Amino acid sequence: MENQPFEVDVSGFDALDEEDLLRMDERSQRLNEPIVDEVPTTEETSESTQTTQPQQTATSKEAAEPKEEEGNALKTTAEAALAIPTGTLDWGISLYNKVMPGEVIDLPNIPKFQNEVTQSIRDISSVVVPTILITKGLGAAGAAAHTKVG
Repeated sequence: MENQPFEVDVSGFDALDEEDLLRMDERSQRLNEPIVDEVPTTEETSESTQTTQPQQTATSKEAAEPKEEEGNALKTTAEAALAIPTGTLDWGISLYNKVMPGEVIDLPNIPKFQNEVTQSIRDISSVVVPTILITKGLGAAGAAAHTKVG
């Protein structure tokens, strides 16, 4: 088979004019609106095309919001995945800044998360995870010391 270009006969189509664009705009607006029992007359249709212009900018702004929500969802997911390790790192930074003298060599703190729930998980894990690690380490050291003494 040879690759032949796909040809479409467009001779029967007229160019779109402003009225066609307005009708298409009105139809798309009607598809987004709830179903109404009344069928608009021709006069109502022409009036509605004039009033749909301002609504179109509101619709485009609303269309931009889901993208922001998707970005926020992605950011929240990333924050949730990093909440526990970041909380542990917060503890390490705080310990280093308390142990090392002078403000010149202090490590900067990591900025807080925007989501309150993930920030709470981070704050709680900055206490719980080091406590678990220290307890396990001291338990292992105590068992080793008991073995040597005992």
